[in-house]
This record gives sequence, structure tokens and C-alpha cells, in this order.
Amino acid sequence: MCAVFLPGADVVGESAVGDDKIQRVFDVKIHQALEAFEKGDYAQTSQCIEEAEIILPGQTTTRNIQAAVLYKQRKYDEALAVYDQIVAVDPTSFTGHFNRAEVKLAQKKYDAALDIYRMILTSAPGNELCKFKIVVVLLLKGDMKGAMDQANEMPLPGMSAAPFFARAAVAYQTGDPRKGMEWVNKSEEYFSREDSRMLREVMVEAGWWKSDQK
Repeated sequence: MCAVFLPGADVVGESAVGDDKIQRVFDVKIHQALEAFEKGDYAQTSQCIEEAEIILPGQTTTRNIQAAVLYKQRKYDEALAVYDQIVAVDPTSFTGHFNRAEVKLAQKKYDAALDIYRMILTSAPGNELCKFKIVVVLLLKGDMKGAMDQANEMPLPGMSAAPFFARAAVAYQTGDPRKGMEWVNKSEEYFSREDSRMLREVMVEAGWWKSDQK
């Protein structure tokens, strides 16, 4: 029901070490790690991360990708330990907190996941991804009214496809896949399929879609 969040190209250049050559080499390794991760080659991802760690030790980006690999390998406790370290160093880290919630969700610790998503919203009240995930968790908990209320509170068209997918998730969970697909198709009038990639992964992992529908 979840997919860990990894920043994209904006992760590079985070350390500002003052040595452009070292930073460039580090950035290349991070890009290579992200490319391998997207392909599902977690062994190659880990190798790139190990090399990046040697170049610039202790970077948040490196730890995030390391934890994402552990998550994909279903080593949830180990992944959570890394994310805990990230938020201990940087309590404002969106990625760290969001992915902690994702791990809790994967462990079916729904109340714990909800607490984290809602905590994120206190500092980022407009975050549509978190609102979408709250809808998903409420549906999985069987709180249909809460899920519907949360979905309907998300304005359309919004800043992302999340408001459409939140309504689609409710429709699928209530046995109306036709209505659910109507919401998904409506989202494509405003946002590309690539923009909604993470949302589509959630629909598959929750069992509402088959993998070839992504």
C-alpha cells in the first residue's frame, strides 16, 4: 500500500563541501544509485551508495536511498532505524518522516502511520500526497466515512493528481471501479501519468489495480 519517497535530481549538491570535484563525483554516484533503484537493481544501488558514502560520508541522501533499499527488501525494522536516524539529525526532513510512515503502513501499523502523516500536515497543511495516504490508510482500516470525508475535502483539480486518486481509491474500495477509473481519467486532463506514478503504484499495492494498469 506504500511506496517510499525518493527525491529526484534535486538531491544533488546537498553537502556543499567546498570541493566541486568531490561534489560532482558524489552526485554522479547518487544519480547512478537512483537509476539502479528505479530498475529494481538493489544490489547495484547498494554498491553505488557504498561508493558515495566513501566519497562523502554521512549524507542524508545516501541514508535515504540505503533505507529505501532495505524497505524494498522488506527489512522494515532496519529501514525504520535508518529513517529514525535521519529525522533525529534533521527533524524537519519531509522524506524521513514520510518514509517512516510508509514503513509503518507496510507493517500494517495503521494508527502509527496515520499519526505521522497527520504530523507532517501540521507543518505542511497543503501536502496532497499525505492527504491521499491518509485516505488510503482509513480505507484499509475500514473507516469509510473518514476516508470519504478526507477525499472530499481535497479541492479539485488541486496541485497534483492526488485529489483525483483519493476519490478513485474510495470508489474502488466501495466496489465501483468504473467510477474510480473515471476519476483517474479526469486526473489526466490536468496531470501526466508520470506525475501520478507513485499514486498508481499505491493503487496496485492496495489491490485495486492489476500491475499492468499502472
